[in-house]
Amino acid sequence: MAVSDLLLRADRMVQRLSRDAAARHAHDARRVEIHRALGRLRRCASLRDLLRAIPPELVTACGFSRAMLSAVDGTRWTVPPSVWPAEIPLTATMWETDMVRRRMPILVSDAAGSGRTFPGLLTGTATTSYVAAPIAPTRQVIGLLHADRLGQDRPVDDSDREALWLFTENVGLLIERATLSEQLDRERRLLRTQLHQVADSLDALCEAGIELGDETPAAARAWGGPAITPAPGRDALLTDRERDVLDLVATGATNSEVAAALSLSADTVKTHVAHVLRKLRVDTRAEAVARYRRAPHP
Repeated sequence: MAVSDLLLRADRMVQRLSRDAAARHAHDARRVEIHRALGRLRRCASLRDLLRAIPPELVTACGFSRAMLSAVDGTRWTVPPSVWPAEIPLTATMWETDMVRRRMPILVSDAAGSGRTFPGLLTGTATTSYVAAPIAPTRQVIGLLHADRLGQDRPVDDSDREALWLFTENVGLLIERATLSEQLDRERRLLRTQLHQVADSLDALCEAGIELGDETPAAARAWGGPAITPAPGRDALLTDRERDVLDLVATGATNSEVAAALSLSADTVKTHVAHVLRKLRVDTRAEAVARYRRAPHP
């Protein structure tokens, strides 16, 4: 073999190794950017914020021109209204149907010529080639991520599909975590409200005074004469807690101030005030204070 041929083969080998090294470097750099994007997504305060942040973070991490997040519910596909205003049935011939069924990413090199691209996607985005991946944190596909390189000097390729798949798999877990976290918060708030209501009801029940009916006890009746009912003393009218509440009300304190002073909830204070008004047979807080002060001491 001539020396010139050996030099040519060596030069080609060096070029191939250089391209492989550059490809590995680009691959590693992209993975680093994906993990950084995922770290930013983990800090989203709510599920809504997370869903809004996913497309721009995908574009930043992978160098796409644009990205689209869409929802899937069974055989129904819902894309942003700017692309298609109505729900799209997933028919057997569509790329997205195959992606949902197989739960694997796709690379569409010729979007217009493939015959399997949804026509509305072509007219709504003018895409020529794209990659897409299913979002499936559980067994069910709940959404899709599409991305392309419209306006760039190269179409999407296998490395783009691989990068999108890595991003999407992790995003599915973030969506699942955010969804479960918000459900847990709602259940926690509901349970806390119910427990407070039960506690307030028990407080009111334990602190309520025992009242006799309108009928006068037989022991209080004079022999052969009308019933005699002595005027109740101040301490007999109200419970200890109701007197505490009324004493603070008499100073002009609001329900919130009374609640803070007695370590009660505002609802419990309202219940005590209602009991006081009913027992003293008055309609206002001022009347209650005046009548209680006029009541005889025991």
